[in-house]
Amino acid sequence: LGWSGGSAAADCAGCSVGSYASAAGASRCMLCAAGAYASVSGSTSCSLCSAGSFGSASGLSVCALCEAGTSLARTGATSGSECVDCDVGRWSDWGQANCSICDTGTYANASHSTRCSLCERGSFASSHGSSMCAQCTSGFVSDDVGRSTCLWCSPGSFQALMGSTVCAQCRPGSFSSRNASSVCDACTAGNYLPVSGASACLLCGPGNFSSDGANLCTMCDSGTFFSSLGAANCSECSAGTFASGVGSTACYRCDAGRYANRKHASNCSNCPLGTFSTSQGATMCQNCSAGMFMTMEGANSSSLCQLCSAGSFSNTTGETSVAVCKLCIAGSYASVLGSTSCQLCPAGTFLRSAGGSASSSCEACPRGSFGLTTGLSSCANCSAGYYSDQVGSSASSSCLGCLA
Repeated sequence: LGWSGGSAAADCAGCSVGSYASAAGASRCMLCAAGAYASVSGSTSCSLCSAGSFGSASGLSVCALCEAGTSLARTGATSGSECVDCDVGRWSDWGQANCSICDTGTYANASHSTRCSLCERGSFASSHGSSMCAQCTSGFVSDDVGRSTCLWCSPGSFQALMGSTVCAQCRPGSFSSRNASSVCDACTAGNYLPVSGASACLLCGPGNFSSDGANLCTMCDSGTFFSSLGAANCSECSAGTFASGVGSTACYRCDAGRYANRKHASNCSNCPLGTFSTSQGATMCQNCSAGMFMTMEGANSSSLCQLCSAGSFSNTTGETSVAVCKLCIAGSYASVLGSTSCQLCPAGTFLRSAGGSASSSCEACPRGSFGLTTGLSSCANCSAGYYSDQVGSSASSSCLGCLA
């Protein structure tokens, strides 16, 4: 076996590498098929190319290795085209059956990679098989290569930029109270901080105030007040209240009948004519309603608004004199006090004079006349040759022709 030749044993020759003879008495050796090889002479069989290699021709003594950055899982491959590129996040050396996965802290960002690269400072790869390293997000840093995680900035420090390698201290007037801060928070108004790298701010004392980001507090000006710690501003009195002196610790509400329509008032004003306020702390006075008027200042009740008399009306608010109450015109009336309009006498009735104060002021049209519309000051007479014996007629058809 593994030999071929003539009629005598001396005539048999061993098969050369890359060929074989599997049966005794063979007259010639057979070449190994593509995808197989025989690495020694006198072989009785060929071996399949192992995973990670291939044989593209017959008669091979050795198989070719898949190049670095590729892999081939099956045996007996016949072509280098069967070697598959490693995916991103994986790599291989020559002749590999499988590609290896990149460790944490490393990456391979292209297929056909022959090695994984270390993540640079300011970046990380937390999982195996990464195709790229992620930048450390704001609030985190990476101070070395090959990091699988980033380090957070501790309280009193921050980092606003992605991909950073070091944290910065908060400046005076600002702080960070938690891990992984991307910004330092300004001390809010009413607080201050005179040092850097702090995790909390200090409250301003009574009688002092501060704006955002202050490293010192400022004393309150005169005409303002604040009674407790942490003043953002020395407060103004709100509308409807007043403080008549400096250094006040509270503001006082305007009395009923008075008002303050602006902040920072030092006194309240009387409600003007035609208006009133019924409660303390008024920011404006209410107008007397239509049909009413007011002749005094500082009124503290709506009952002080006087009503227009029956037979008159007013349709505007906040009036200051009885002169605003106008008499109802002829053909109309107002039967209640404080009327805002007059009612028209109905069709078939009339009212000659102004100032009608009741519906009974409207008279029915007499016989021989009629009233087609409402609000008449006189009725129309039937035409010559016509008569009507109806009282309060509202139609011309009630006039009948006289008999010849």
